Amino acid sequence: MTAAMQERQDMAEKRYLSIEAEAKRLGVGTRTLDRRCKDEQFPYIKFGGRVLFDPELSDRYLADRVHNGRAAELAHQAAA
Repeated sequence: MTAAMQERQDMAEKRYLSIEAEAKRLGVGTRTLDRRCKDEQFPYIKFGGRVLFDPELSDRYLADRVHNGRAAELAHQAAA
């Protein structure tokens, strides 16, 4: 399998979440998440007018923003 074929297969298997599903997964309201996206404070993908979220990218983004030294290290390890 070529690298391009593998990349397409990986993308097909990746699951993107709606704003409702991502907000529920994170335990926040959809309005909060929507505001963070509009302020460019949270990563999202705009595809055909839909706003989608990559859970892995969201977890890495949040792990990088943990403010407690040891907690940040643990969160970063969990996201990896």
